[in-house]
Amino acid sequence: MELTTMNDPVRVIDLGLVSPMRSQSIYHGLAYAMKPDTPDTILLVGPTDPYVCIGYHQELEKEVDVDYCREHNLPIYRREVGGGAVY
Repeated sequence: MELTTMNDPVRVIDLGLVSPMRSQSIYHGLAYAMKPDTPDTILLVGPTDPYVCIGYHQELEKEVDVDYCREHNLPIYRREVGGGAVY
């Protein structure tokens, strides 16, 4: 893997606010589309509504107060990649 230098191009994609499911789909789609020669990419996207997202290997009940999410209509999504729970 070659390191990026200060002169290498960086692509910025600004998609603004999108639905929670769309934001997760965009993250996954971009990750699948990246190739070794794809320029470094900064993705600017935010959800229109709050939601909870957990990593692929996390146990839902250990990471998230599911009852609270139900009571407050917070959707819970599982990412196809690892990482911690986020709100």
